[in-house]
Amino acid sequence: MDKTKFDISTDGTVVWVNAEKCLGRFCRFGMEIFARERGGMSFCAGAVHTPTSESTQEDWAIFVQQMKSIHDIDVPEKWMPRRLKEGIVELSGTAVGKAKVHASER
Repeated sequence: MDKTKFDISTDGTVVWVNAEKCLGRFCRFGMEIFARERGGMSFCAGAVHTPTSESTQEDWAIFVQQMKSIHDIDVPEKWMPRRLKEGIVELSGTAVGKAKVHASER
């Protein structure tokens, strides 16, 4: 990826990395990382991971590594979902916060 502007946002449970379109998403049950478009379509970049249980800190590390290797984007630890930072197990269907925070331009 060229060094274009990107945005990292979170609601405290899901983390999105966007640059005009979604490049990556990390949530309780997995992650999706998308690569550039082929013929007008985004495609999964081979880093799709859907664990049978809730995502872990190890899953977060894979997400961070894949965002770096596929898009050359560093996702700092401060963006790690709260439940992973604090060791919280969330109840299914429980919403946590709606405020979004944004990363600065690259």
